[in-house]
Amino acid sequence: MALEQWCYEGADRAVRERGLVVDEDARRKLARAVGAAVQRASLTLQRMARGEMPDGYARPAATAPMRTPAAQQIAAPRPAPRNGAASVRGKARVTLTGLVEGWWAEAEKTGKSASTRESYTNTMRGLVAFLKHDDATRVTADDVIAYKDYRLKSVGRGGKPISPQTVKNSDLAGLKSVFGWAAANRQLPANPATGISVMKVARTETRDKWFTDEEAVRILRAALQHQQGEELPETFAAKRWVPWLMAFTGARVGELVQLRKQDLRRVELDGHPGGTWVLTITPEAGTVKTKKLREVPLHPQLVALGFPEFAASVRKERLFLVPDETGGITGPLQGVKNRLAEFGREQVSDPGVAPNHGWRHRFSYLATDLNTGEKDTNALCGWSAKSVAERYGGVSLKARADVINRLAWVKV
Repeated sequence: MALEQWCYEGADRAVRERGLVVDEDARRKLARAVGAAVQRASLTLQRMARGEMPDGYARPAATAPMRTPAAQQIAAPRPAPRNGAASVRGKARVTLTGLVEGWWAEAEKTGKSASTRESYTNTMRGLVAFLKHDDATRVTADDVIAYKDYRLKSVGRGGKPISPQTVKNSDLAGLKSVFGWAAANRQLPANPATGISVMKVARTETRDKWFTDEEAVRILRAALQHQQGEELPETFAAKRWVPWLMAFTGARVGELVQLRKQDLRRVELDGHPGGTWVLTITPEAGTVKTKKLREVPLHPQLVALGFPEFAASVRKERLFLVPDETGGITGPLQGVKNRLAEFGREQVSDPGVAPNHGWRHRFSYLATDLNTGEKDTNALCGWSAKSVAERYGGVSLKARADVINRLAWVKV
């Protein structure tokens, strides 16, 4: 796996240095070519180590080293930037795709997620395709504005227009971050995306953001009755179990889709005879917004429906997705999330409630209805503390189990 990753990195570097834009299939072919070249070179070196000269190889003649006159070894001093402006380092070609990789080399060490990297990479690829070049030094503020306007008029894969919120929080946020890093590291003289934004959309809410009881039952019943077609077994399992997990954990859809087999265990808790099944939501499994591990007890109805038995029956590590060739999960994770959104929307067509996120709103609503303390709800849902006082202490696993067990069973 390490060699495969190295080959992909070599392919990406070759593409980046030449200012090319390739699709995933071409990237895969290039990585294989890199691997084949390395293998041939390795065999050649082995033969040479045995004293065998490969066909067509000529031993180089010994030559005296070239000496550079001392006067030529002294580099001329660089002129200082005018008006105190930062100069752009080096004369190597600066590409847009290369800037993303440079940004990521530093951002990864600060805790930025792989999903953020993928989002920014896709945004930059889109900009390259729009501008029809990969030269970062040619990008102006007018180019960024033109790309923003283009994205606002674009249509997504589902046939719906790209939302202003997506353009602002994904496209422009990515450009500002990467160009900002480039300017700070003297790759570019300035950030061309500075000050460019999208007007805030005034939303009209005609309903609550959580699923009603009837809507919740409709989705959960459909999940129980779902039959596997041509979809992957993991996608089928996600449609069968993730809606139920969202209903009784308050977790984000991505946190559940990325679950691993080892993230479910049984523990003994006082006042809970027979033990309690506990889900561990951890950054080790993928992306967690707060970057903090949290444990969520499993509701008795999920146990009765057989979720622990399902998890035990899975032979691979991931319960609901298939990692890509490199072992990454960012792309597959987004794909399963999209399929779940489509599945939920088939049951509840009202655009006023989000097909996945509506479950988090419902969980919070139900917890409030049970007079659950805000700190308990935050601990279960993974919301950050809003005050210094909330950062002190914690919520025990037993207290969390008590809250979960108070949630009513769903009659389907």
